[in-house]
Amino acid sequence: TCPDISSCTKYHVTGYTAVDTSYADSVKTALSNGPVLLSMFWNDYEWDNPTGEFVGEYPYCIPGRCGGHAVTIVGYDAVTDTFTLQNSWGAGYGDGGLYHLPASELGWVSFPDNLVGPSAYQITGVEEC
Repeated sequence: TCPDISSCTKYHVTGYTAVDTSYADSVKTALSNGPVLLSMFWNDYEWDNPTGEFVGEYPYCIPGRCGGHAVTIVGYDAVTDTFTLQNSWGAGYGDGGLYHLPASELGWVSFPDNLVGPSAYQITGVEEC
């Protein structure tokens, strides 16, 4: 982190690849190479803020209450079969800024690929500006 954005080192993405979120195994495999960026449906009432646990039920989009959000999938727990998502809202949300999504729910919460293009990407290259 930088105390003043003008003093921060700036980077840009030089490469990325799509990750298929319709199969949790595809995301698990991708995670072995680093984090995965995910565009998803987001409704505040589906996430328990103190614990970061997913509490929603399909269908996730209720008219007037459905929005979109981007998070980073940073891990997978084989014991609980959940993905760990890092949110950009800071440590005051969820489980210290993290949320936990059952692998079985990944295909339902991620945007359909035909809606916005692929719903998940993995960065394959970054370069300092």
